[in-house]
Amino acid sequence: TTPPLMLPYARAARGTAETEAALVIFEDAMGAHASPKQRAQLRQLCCELLCARGAWERAMPYLREAAASTLVDLEWIDWCPLLRGLRDREDFAGCRAQVAARSAEIWQL
Repeated sequence: TTPPLMLPYARAARGTAETEAALVIFEDAMGAHASPKQRAQLRQLCCELLCARGAWERAMPYLREAAASTLVDLEWIDWCPLLRGLRDREDFAGCRAQVAARSAEIWQL
């Protein structure tokens, strides 16, 4: 993720209004010129921001989309404390399985 996108992320830690503004910026950054890897990283950030606000229903689609595309960050899936509220959800296990399979392919090279 590029440094200019980190400022809105950091500001979002301050409150809900800043979170909504950051989500708009990240959604725009996921446009046609973003690589699949960049989109997955931005979806991770969106997911984290929403989890930090307890917006689990809104966070889950970002996780699903990232897992279905190029996300390989299994450590994030397993250990990010912000995702704690998502881990008990039925569809979380499917997302984790997708990321685990992709991660395993990379580490077997």
